[in-house]
Amino acid sequence: MSEVLWSFILGWILGWWLDKIAVFVLGSRGKHSSSLLCSWLSMLYMAVSFAGVSWMTSDIWDQITGSLLFLVLGVALWTDLSTRLIPDRLTLPAGGIFLLLGLVKGDGWISLIGFFVCGGLLLLIALLSQGGMGGGDMKLAAAAGAALGWPTAIAGLIGGIFLGGVAGGILLLTGKAGRGFALPFAPFLLIGFGGGFFVGDWLIQWYLSFFA
Repeated sequence: MSEVLWSFILGWILGWWLDKIAVFVLGSRGKHSSSLLCSWLSMLYMAVSFAGVSWMTSDIWDQITGSLLFLVLGVALWTDLSTRLIPDRLTLPAGGIFLLLGLVKGDGWISLIGFFVCGGLLLLIALLSQGGMGGGDMKLAAAAGAALGWPTAIAGLIGGIFLGGVAGGILLLTGKAGRGFALPFAPFLLIGFGGGFFVGDWLIQWYLSFFA
């Protein structure tokens, strides 16, 4: 329990700096404009995520991977909502770190497959949607895929794609978005991959139940 509490405190502290990390990875395109409410929500998100990771697994490498995953997804959420960008300065180092962590854990191939399958699937969607999906989304999905590995990553990604499709369909039907509108996809990737981390095995079994 003390480990979960310390993880909560660490997440709370990092949450206070989340917007500053987002500005840093955006570089010259970033600017600091954070409301008190957003700061509190960021701290709560990071604290609960870190505590959840610590509660979910006792393996130190899985804890590091999970905590970094939620940090990366949180920063991507901030940059995507504020600037509609998910910068390479975030996704490329993250992808490399997650692949390296996969090697350290002895899951190098699992991480590599997750990396290419998730990134490739969003690349295919981007080509089919003709601009409806950005390069930042693809690189973020690839990095998260390396973190979760195959097949957990694809289970989370499918969930994120489904939620994003539902949200996009609602916006189109209500006339609040037209064709070619680029929906910020980081929120759905966060929900999908976050769900994959915590309940990935259950998601896989649920998906497979449709084909039983």
